[in-house]
Amino acid sequence: MACDMCGVNEKLFRARVEGTMLTVCSNCAKHGTIIEEIKQKRAPLPQVEEPEELLVADYAKRIRDARGNEKQEDFAKKINEKESLLKHWETGKAEPTLAQARKLEKSLSISLIETDSTEYTPTQHEEGKALTIGDILKVRK
Repeated sequence: MACDMCGVNEKLFRARVEGTMLTVCSNCAKHGTIIEEIKQKRAPLPQVEEPEELLVADYAKRIRDARGNEKQEDFAKKINEKESLLKHWETGKAEPTLAQARKLEKSLSISLIETDSTEYTPTQHEEGKALTIGDILKVRK
C-alpha cells in the first residue's frame, strides 16, 4: 500500500487531512491529524478492470437501416420482442439492453455494442511511480 499523497511505500497512518480521511506516510501526516497507525498486511492483488460494453450512439439508425423493407411487426415476431418496443428502439426513445442488442446484432448482422476505449491508466510522473493525489493537488506547507 502506498501513501495517498506522495506515493511512497513505508509505514502508513490513517489521518484526516483537510477534512478527508487519507492513508498517508509519516511525512505527509504532518499536514493533518493522525487517527491511527495502519498495520501492514500482505499486498492486495492487482485489480483488472473489464472493458465496459456500451451501446453505439447511432443504434436507432443502424437498426432501421438493417431491417430494411421487412415490416416492424414481422421482424418483432422474428426476434420475439414487442412491436412497440422495436418502434421505440428505431426512433431512439428507448435503448435496448445489452442482451437485446446482442440479439439484434445476431439477427440483423450488424454491430450495436462497442467496448469503452477510455479506460483509466494512471500517468507516470516519475520512474515507476503512479500519479498520486499529491501530484494533482497543491499541498499547503
